Amino acid sequence: MNRSGEILNKIAHLRAANSANWGSVIRRALTLSRDYERDDGFSGRLVNITLETTYRCNLNCGFCFLQGNRLNRRDEELTLAEIASLADQAGRLGSSIYITGGEPFLRKDGVEIVETIKSAGVKTGVNTNATLLDDAKIGRLARTGMDYAIISLHGSAEYHDKVVGKAGSREKAVRAIKSMLKAGGGTHVLVNFVLTEESTSHLAEVTELCAKTGVHALTVQHLTFLTRGDIEAHGHAWPGIFGAADDTGLVYSMVDPSNVDRAAILEAAEKCKELAGKLGVCCIIKPDLDSEMLEAWYSEDYGVRSRCLYPWTDARVAPDGQVYACQFIPYPVGNIRQASLKELLNNERYRKFRKGLKEAGGQFPGCARCCKLYRGGLKSAGRNRKRD
Repeated sequence: MNRSGEILNKIAHLRAANSANWGSVIRRALTLSRDYERDDGFSGRLVNITLETTYRCNLNCGFCFLQGNRLNRRDEELTLAEIASLADQAGRLGSSIYITGGEPFLRKDGVEIVETIKSAGVKTGVNTNATLLDDAKIGRLARTGMDYAIISLHGSAEYHDKVVGKAGSREKAVRAIKSMLKAGGGTHVLVNFVLTEESTSHLAEVTELCAKTGVHALTVQHLTFLTRGDIEAHGHAWPGIFGAADDTGLVYSMVDPSNVDRAAILEAAEKCKELAGKLGVCCIIKPDLDSEMLEAWYSEDYGVRSRCLYPWTDARVAPDGQVYACQFIPYPVGNIRQASLKELLNNERYRKFRKGLKEAGGQFPGCARCCKLYRGGLKSAGRNRKRD
C-alpha cells in the first residue's frame, strides 16, 4: 500500500472506531514532526492512554501476546478511585482512554470503570471478548455513551470456541454484538479478526456476519509475534543503548513462521476486501501488506522497517499503575500512584526511551510485527537483511 493509501486507511479506521479526539489528533499531527526531530526526547501532546485494567482473562487464546509472561498474572490492580483520577488527568490532557486487558469485564467493577471515565468527559472504548456481558450491563454501557467496543470473532462457532478455549464463547460474543447495536447510545461496534494460516477459511463467514449485524467495521489483524531470532537480536541490541544494568524484557508470543502459508494469508486478505466492498462492510487490514511485505512480515529474518511514533503519542498504564511507553517492551517510566501522568510523560526515563528508540533507527528488534508500527509507515528492508 502506498503512503496516501496508508493515510486513508488510518482515517477510515479512526472514523469507524469513533476512537479519536479529533482536536487532539490534529494538534498532535501538526506538532509531531517537530517533537520527533528534537534531540531531547520531548513529547508535547498525548493522544491516547491504553489502560490495562487487569491481566486476568476467562479465555485462553493461543495467539495472545500476553501468553508468554503476563496473562493471568495477579497484580495489585488500580482501584476505581485511582482510575477516576487518571480519567480526570486524561481529560485535562485532551487524551482518550482505551480499556483493555486481559478481559476488562472480569473485574466486578468493569462497567463502573467505563461509567467513571465517561463521567469525566473522556472519549473511551473497550476491547472485550464480550462473554461476560449480559443485556443489563450492555444497557448501562450504552447509557454512558461509551464510544466504541472491539469484540473478537474468529470464525464458525466450533472454530472460534476451539481457538479461545471455551465452549459457547462465540454465541455469547455474537449475542453481545447484536445487543450493543440494538442498545444504541452512540457506541460503535467493531469486530476484530486475527488472521492466521488456520483462520483464513473462516474470514468470509465473519465478513458476512458483520454485514448481517451491521457492525461499524471489521478489522483484520495480522498475527503479532516474535521469533527466537528477534528475541536474541533484541537482547544483543538493547544493552548497547540502555546499558547492561537495564534488564527490561519483552512481552510476546513466539511463533516459528518457517512453514506459514503466506500465499493463503494474502489471498484471504484480498478476498476479504473484495467481499467487504460488495457487502458494504468497512474493512481495515492491519497492516495492509502486499505480497513482498507479507513475505517479510512472516519471515524468520524479519524484513519490515518503520519509525515507531507510539511513545510520542500514547502511554500504556498497567493494572498496577505502572506506566510504559510501549506494549511489548515493559520499560517503566513511573507509576501513576506516585506521580501525575503529566509529570511522567517527559521525565528522564520517558525521554531516555524515546531517544533510545531513535538511536535504534526507529524500532528495536523486539518491535517486530507490532501492530503499532503501521502508524509510521512500513517499508521492506530486504528479504535477506542481516541482523545486527
